[in-house]
Amino acid sequence: MENLLYYLLKVAIATSVFSLTYHLLFRKSRDFVFNRFYLLGSFLLSFALPLISFKTSSFLGQVNVYFLDSSGSARVSEPAASSTLEVTSVGLPEILFVLYFLGLIYHLVKMFNGYRVAASIGRSSRQEVLDGVRVYVSDDNIRAFTFFDRIVIGRNILNHPSISMVLSHESVHSRERHFYDIIIAELLLILQWFNPFARLHAQSIRNNLEFRADDLVTRHVDTEEYLLTMLSMVSNRIKPPLFTELNSSNLKKRVIMMKSKSYNKFANMARLALIPVIGLLLVSLSGKENVVVLDNIENGAGIQKVDSGKRFQDTFKSQEEIVRFISYNIKYPLEARKSGHIGTVVLYAKINEDGSIKEVLERNSDDDFVDIKEVVIVGYQNKPTTTKYGSREILAAEGRRVIESFPKIEIAELNGQTLKFRFKFLIR
Repeated sequence: MENLLYYLLKVAIATSVFSLTYHLLFRKSRDFVFNRFYLLGSFLLSFALPLISFKTSSFLGQVNVYFLDSSGSARVSEPAASSTLEVTSVGLPEILFVLYFLGLIYHLVKMFNGYRVAASIGRSSRQEVLDGVRVYVSDDNIRAFTFFDRIVIGRNILNHPSISMVLSHESVHSRERHFYDIIIAELLLILQWFNPFARLHAQSIRNNLEFRADDLVTRHVDTEEYLLTMLSMVSNRIKPPLFTELNSSNLKKRVIMMKSKSYNKFANMARLALIPVIGLLLVSLSGKENVVVLDNIENGAGIQKVDSGKRFQDTFKSQEEIVRFISYNIKYPLEARKSGHIGTVVLYAKINEDGSIKEVLERNSDDDFVDIKEVVIVGYQNKPTTTKYGSREILAAEGRRVIESFPKIEIAELNGQTLKFRFKFLIR
């Protein structure tokens, strides 16, 4: 659940960056074809970037591992009095997930209702040919819209003096399959319904398609006459979410765009700016898959890959099995060992009721925990090395790696508890 919420947050960040980039660099551009591919492509890329994973290598050295009994007394929270009623705590992730799911259902129902209305109008329409264009005429008083590749108009505008302009506009939507851009954008927006930048991005996709249709039509007709036709269509229109209409809601923006002049002096430079934007998002939002590499130089065996965690069995039945698991898997990070870095790392592992690892922290917010035996990891160097304290992040990452690779812990007194691990790294 937390992973899903974290993924949605990453998607929201990417969508926001791409939307802001469009409004800063391309919003006033009249290259509507490029804008079409950028807007829809970046929306899709926002969902793909967090799914990309890169492999990183951690170089670890052979070690001897010792366990010491903890000098401090273990502090274990007393079990609560027995009760026939078990209370399951509901945290913030669960609440956020429920809210997201409810919003998702609401917007899906809303979208499919619009789809149903459009499909119903299309089924009840009769096919005709007007000015060489195949259209579907509805008996309802509606304005023209494009549904998939069908142009649907109401009988009330059949005799409109500018019907040819209306059909030319809708023919662009039909011929260039603009409806598919809209439905994809609507589906992606539903997945990001909580993100205002996603809504802005979806609206930009709609506007750009209207700009494109307006641009192609005004190449062959008088612009002022076309504007009057748009104004005459403003009243009494239907607004299902999937329709593309001649009289869409952003009429003012369309008029401004039609009257603006193409200005592409810095167009190529603006497009080049996408390279660092995408690169930064890729580095920031992509996943990292750690590949552990064992440096066995003491035995002359060279470098070989090892698993991130060697499991003895599917579950832990005793604390001794935890100890043996750590002794087999813990390594000395090569970078720290060659640099002579030593030190002690304390980590706290919170255990779920089912025995799985909930999270690994460097600080414990609770007073109660179970103190596991101290682990002493001794690495060896062929040459004398001056030891110093440092690289704590690298040492802590190794302890975290081993703990997160634990199988489930089926030890009643440990389930639901916090375990304290102390890793002491030394060099000889």
